[in-house]
Amino acid sequence: MKRFLSGFGVCVAFVLCACGDDTGGPTAEFDAGIDAMAQADGNVAEDGYTPRDSEVIDGAPMPCGNGVVDTGESCDDANEDDTDACRNTCVFACGDGVVQASETCDTAILSGSGACVSSCDDHDPCTTDMLVGTPCSRSCAHGLITANVAGDACCTDGTSSLEDSDCDTACGNGVLEADELCDPGIVDGPGACPTSCNDAIACTLDRLVTTSRCVVRCEHEEVLDTTPLDGCCPSGATPAMDSDCSPTCGDGSITGSESCDTALPSGAGACPSSCDDMDACTEDLLVSEATCSDACSHTVTREHRAGDSCCSPGATYAIDTDCASICGNSLIEPGEECDDGNRASTDGCDAACAREDVRTIFMFDTMVVRDPHPYLSIGVCVDGTTLINTQVGGALLTDQQPVDGWLDFSVLTSFTPLDPSAASTPVQVGGADCIAPLETTRCSESRGDGLADGIALNMRVGECLAPLAGTTNASYGPIATPVDNCFSTSIPSLIVDLSGITIELHNVQVGAQYSGAPATQLVNGLLMGFLSEADAELSTIPPDVVLLGGTPLASLLPGSSMCCAVTDDRDTLPDGTRGWYFYFNFTAYVVPELS
Repeated sequence: MKRFLSGFGVCVAFVLCACGDDTGGPTAEFDAGIDAMAQADGNVAEDGYTPRDSEVIDGAPMPCGNGVVDTGESCDDANEDDTDACRNTCVFACGDGVVQASETCDTAILSGSGACVSSCDDHDPCTTDMLVGTPCSRSCAHGLITANVAGDACCTDGTSSLEDSDCDTACGNGVLEADELCDPGIVDGPGACPTSCNDAIACTLDRLVTTSRCVVRCEHEEVLDTTPLDGCCPSGATPAMDSDCSPTCGDGSITGSESCDTALPSGAGACPSSCDDMDACTEDLLVSEATCSDACSHTVTREHRAGDSCCSPGATYAIDTDCASICGNSLIEPGEECDDGNRASTDGCDAACAREDVRTIFMFDTMVVRDPHPYLSIGVCVDGTTLINTQVGGALLTDQQPVDGWLDFSVLTSFTPLDPSAASTPVQVGGADCIAPLETTRCSESRGDGLADGIALNMRVGECLAPLAGTTNASYGPIATPVDNCFSTSIPSLIVDLSGITIELHNVQVGAQYSGAPATQLVNGLLMGFLSEADAELSTIPPDVVLLGGTPLASLLPGSSMCCAVTDDRDTLPDGTRGWYFYFNFTAYVVPELS
C-alpha cells in the first residue's frame, strides 16, 4: 500500500519528493532540481544571511536597506523602520495615505482621488459583483450569471418564464407560458394558435376570437335565426318558418337534410338530448335541440383554469395545476424528487424522477501547493515549492515508487448522489488507491486511509470557498477559488498517516466548481486545512529521506525557528494556536469505482 500522501497529507508530499536511492530515479531528479535552484539562488553570505534574489551587485546579493532601489524593490530608504512609508521589505506601505507606484489606491484615503473602491454593485441583477485584488490594488470584477435561480431578479438570455420565474412571459417565443392560450412561435400541434374554427355544423356560428397574439380561441354560437338555404333548421322552427327544416321530421326516418329524427327513441339516428363527452377539456354544446337537425359541438378549450380537471393542450403543471407531473421535462413537479431532463437511470435521478443513491467519484489529477511555500536548507536556503509540486503532479498520474500496479498518490471526492441542483448532498473526501495505468484507472476506498464524511453545500451563483483573510502570503501569487455552480464542504479534522507519523490537520475545507452537464470534472478546486506548529515540531521526517531524514517537519515551514526562510507565514487560530493554513489548488475528473 502506498503512502505518498494520505488524505490531505500535505507533509508527505514535502518529504517523499526526495525519496529514493543514489542510483538515479526520483533522488537523482531531486538532487538535480536542488542543484539547479542552488545555482540560481547560489548566494549565502558568510554570516548566514540569505538575501533576496533581486539584490545582486557584482554577483553578490545585497540586503534591503542599502539605499538603492534594486530590481524587485519599490523603495529603499536605507533603514529598517517599519513605521515609515518604505517598510523593511523595501516595498511601500499600504495604508500610509499615499498612492505609491505599486498601488492603485490607498486604504487610508477615505474618499476622492486615490480612495479604494468599497462596493462593486453595477445594478445588473444578472452579474455577480466582487472586489478583487490586494487592499491597495482593489478593483471590481463582474461575472455573468448563467444559471436560472428563482427570485434573484435575473432572467438569463434565451430563458422562458417556465425555466425561471424571474423571466416575463414572451409571446412568440415558441413556448406556451402562463396567461397564454397559444403561441404563434409554435407552428403545429399543442399550443399552436388556431387560424380556423369551422366545426362543420350548419347550426353554429364559428368565430375566431383574438384578444392578443397569444390569446386566440374559437367560439361557437347556436344559430337562432331562420334563414333559408343556410342548411340550418334552428331549434323550434318549422318548415313554414325555414325551408331548411324537414317536412317529415318526426316520421321515424332520416330524410333530406335531417341529421336525426325525433321519433327515434335511441340508437342510430336518434337525436341527442345531451352532449357530455366526459372530456374535461372540451366545451359541449347541443344545437338545434328538439329538431331533426340536433347535433353536438365539442370545442377543445385552451384556457388554463385551475381546478377544472382539464390539462389544456401543451400545458404543464407550472402553467395549469390540473396537469399531471411529467418526468423528464426538467421541471420538479408534485410527486418528483428530481428531474434531470431525461428518463435514464443510474445518473442520480431515475426513470421515475426519484433520487438514486448513485455514487460518483472524482479523482484528483492535479494538485499544487499555493501557500505556504516550503523551504529546504541544503547548504543554501531554497524555495522547494516547484520541485515538490512537480513530484506531487507526477505521483498523481504514474506508478513509479515502487512499481506495484497502483498510482503513487490518489485523493478522491465522492458524491452520493451527484446532484449540483440540490441545496446539499452527502460527500466524502480523502485518500484512497487508484489502479494503474491512468487511462483505465479505477479507485478503491478500501485500500486507502478511508474517506471523511461531509455535506456538500451547493451554490448556483457566488463564491463557494475562499482563503481566510490574513492567512496567505501575497508574494506567492493568486489562489484559484470556485465561483458559480460550485460546492464547499467542511470537515473538523483529518488524521494523516505519514509512514507511521500521525499528523492531525484541522479546520479542513474543500470546494470546487462543477464542469459539464452532468458534471464530469471539478475545476478551480481549493483544499485548505490547518497544521499546528506543535504538531509540526513533533512530527519527524523519516530517517531514510535524503538530506532531511530525522529532522522535524517544522524545519520546512517559514516562521518556525527551525526553518531557514526569513519570512514568517504562520497563522493563529482564534484560541491562540499557532501554525500554518495550507492552501492547495486542484482539478479532478470522474473515474469508475473499483469493486
